Amino acid sequence: MASNTTHADLIETTEDERFMQVAIDACVEGIGHGESCFGACVVREGRLVVAAYNDNTGKHWPTRHAEVNAIEQACEALGRGNLEGCTFYATCEPCPNWAGVERIVFGATIQDAMDAGIGQLTVTCEQMRGLGHSPVTLTPCVLREECTTLFERWKRAGR
Repeated sequence: MASNTTHADLIETTEDERFMQVAIDACVEGIGHGESCFGACVVREGRLVVAAYNDNTGKHWPTRHAEVNAIEQACEALGRGNLEGCTFYATCEPCPNWAGVERIVFGATIQDAMDAGIGQLTVTCEQMRGLGHSPVTLTPCVLREECTTLFERWKRAGR
């Protein structure tokens, strides 16, 4: 009997890769709505709480980053003002608005965004963690290549 298993089925996807893909998908959705090239999601106890993308272009709100949207929506969904016990995923190294998350997982780095011609605050998560004496755990560069391609996808969409 022939197997229907493909090579892709044999590749084990880690939880970090799975949820980073959710953030990537949110970013792609945002690009489709004319927004910029960033996506994020919040996970608690292995379950997705929310996924979000930037929505600052259409609303002319420069602070409506994917990170901010995900944090606000997750706090509302969880009915509390912090994200203790949660993991935060972002397609690019996020702004320093962490709301008490335990762990931050990101794909592209600030330097990757700058190399793609996208202006960024040049303070890295590692620097922010040190400056704020934060206990947050950082997991960088998960699906980095897939996340950096979002910059070019956004540019090709004429943004």
